Amino acid sequence: MNDRADPRDEPLTAAGKRYVVRDHVSVVLVLGLALGAAQTLGWYNAWLYAAVMLAVKAGSAAILVRADPAVLDARGTKHAMSTRERLFFLAYVPSALAMPFVAGLEAGRPGWSHHSTAELAVGLTLAIGGASFIVWALAHNAFFEPTVRLQRDRDHRVCTTGPYRLVRHPGYAGAVVGLFGVPLILGSRWAFVPAAIATVAFVVRTHYEDRMLRAELDGYEGYAGRSRYRLVPFVW
Repeated sequence: MNDRADPRDEPLTAAGKRYVVRDHVSVVLVLGLALGAAQTLGWYNAWLYAAVMLAVKAGSAAILVRADPAVLDARGTKHAMSTRERLFFLAYVPSALAMPFVAGLEAGRPGWSHHSTAELAVGLTLAIGGASFIVWALAHNAFFEPTVRLQRDRDHRVCTTGPYRLVRHPGYAGAVVGLFGVPLILGSRWAFVPAAIATVAFVVRTHYEDRMLRAELDGYEGYAGRSRYRLVPFVW
């Protein structure tokens, strides 16, 4: 997920269209989990979070269709997954779905949730900021696929532009930032637990992906020497 090809003029393929549709439908799933757990349709925070997610996904799709539709096509194409990748998704997907569900349980029980306008504002900032960082990475990296693999079939090359000048895995950095915005938007203390589990999954994935790219992708070792930080500038 750390390389780039020049933007392409080809129209969005069926795979890319499937990805865009699936990405938007996921908002309905998250909203359903949250409202179902809360057992009410009147939970303002859940609707607000869904609206933000939908706006971000629609905006990112529009940007990428113009910048490089090949990115959306690649993200809609399935590839064989390694055991490490299966373990990552087994940790990440349930954790991501647990956040709206746990938050809904809290919202439906008086005295469990604690929420303030300041927390909401911080949560929205983190969610939108993290998502924007991911879109920035997608717009620069034509090899930003959902699964970790050396993309020999696509002439995999190193990406050094845009957010890749700051950290080597900006997509993961943005995802982690966004994860911690969700509990704040939904007003849930307990939702930080699955957010932390998902974060650990991303840290582990960053470690093994970086090691694979250093060993197998031409030019990545030199890039890693110039861009020292994997996820957090000046930290790691």
